[in-house]
Amino acid sequence: MSKLPLTELPSLEDYDTQDILSMNAAPLLWGVHLPPSVDAERLQFNVGALERVQRVGAVATCLVTEYQGDRSEFTLGVTGINADGTGIASSVGTCRPAEKSKVSHIDDPAIPDNRIIRSSFGKAILQQSLNKAELASKVSDEIRSGKSREDAWARQLNSAFAISFRAGSKEHLMGHCSKLLLPLDYLFYAGYGYAIASAVAAGHTTSLPLLYAGAQAVVTGRDALYNIKATGDTLLSEKRWSLFMRDHQSDRYAALSAMSRLATFVSVKK
Repeated sequence: MSKLPLTELPSLEDYDTQDILSMNAAPLLWGVHLPPSVDAERLQFNVGALERVQRVGAVATCLVTEYQGDRSEFTLGVTGINADGTGIASSVGTCRPAEKSKVSHIDDPAIPDNRIIRSSFGKAILQQSLNKAELASKVSDEIRSGKSREDAWARQLNSAFAISFRAGSKEHLMGHCSKLLLPLDYLFYAGYGYAIASAVAAGHTTSLPLLYAGAQAVVTGRDALYNIKATGDTLLSEKRWSLFMRDHQSDRYAALSAMSRLATFVSVKK
């Protein structure tokens, strides 16, 4: 089944650390506990949708846990002082939002510890931690507006999971590039785009695939030689193919960002 109740999802306790680091764990290890007042068996996770975005983001496993963080705070403004010294509240205030989640990622230890290689090879493990206090606060607001506890928790868990998944995937797909060389990367791809546009305008379109394939072959071949020297294997089976040959994989991130916004990961079983 592509959808599983939260109570039936595998947890961290089901795998040892070596299995997880070997990228052999389940796609999702769930460690968020709901209050007793919530019928957790009615909440389900769309594992099929998760596996689809994981393939695009090159994510092996999502480790989802919880923590007690800050809650969003709203402070009313004061427009004046009464005769007795009390303040006159304003209809305008300030809000200090709290984060719903935090995330980090672990690169595949089988991939050489090299920034350039890891920018286009290997999967990652996402460590997603959901802010239980902030989610509970948002759930309370939704319940007061007429939502059921299950609907409210499903909406908040879905939002927090998707946000942290996108953040972790972005870190994995685009976080290996050198901040110093990033402008040169964009300059290169801008020049490449201009060359393509010029060739199309001149009607010289047949050579474009060959030029691109040649550039990809040179870059991939160089990376494979480095991997052979470091590990004895080309590791081409772990290659994350992308239109961008080096440093950042913006196309993959754009695709998974759209997919994760269209998908519903946590829902209520009807």
